[in-house]
Amino acid sequence: MYYAQRSYTSVDRLIKLVNDMLNISRIESGRLTVQMQSVKIEQLVRETIEEVTPRAKELGVNVLIEQQEGVVPDVLADADKIKEVLYNLIGNSMKFTPKDGRLQCFLLKKIK
Repeated sequence: MYYAQRSYTSVDRLIKLVNDMLNISRIESGRLTVQMQSVKIEQLVRETIEEVTPRAKELGVNVLIEQQEGVVPDVLADADKIKEVLYNLIGNSMKFTPKDGRLQCFLLKKIK
């Protein structure tokens, strides 16, 4: 089961890479579209961290989520594009974090 999950994650990552290349082409040609919808940022962060956790363990990096009391509000965004940004930020952070280091993701409630 572990290896099947790792294979699935790797294939999913390759699909995302191909989609990134297609998006670059769309941006350059002015054909990029976004699908704005109500998005639960907290859920996207947690899903992204779940996806990168196996790689983080291989690198000896701890990825933590810290949430302020209260509810993180939904935002109007393109969930797939935001997830790509999160994946890239966390992935790049893991590359430059030393072994036994940690990454902390902070989820803050709405500021009035």
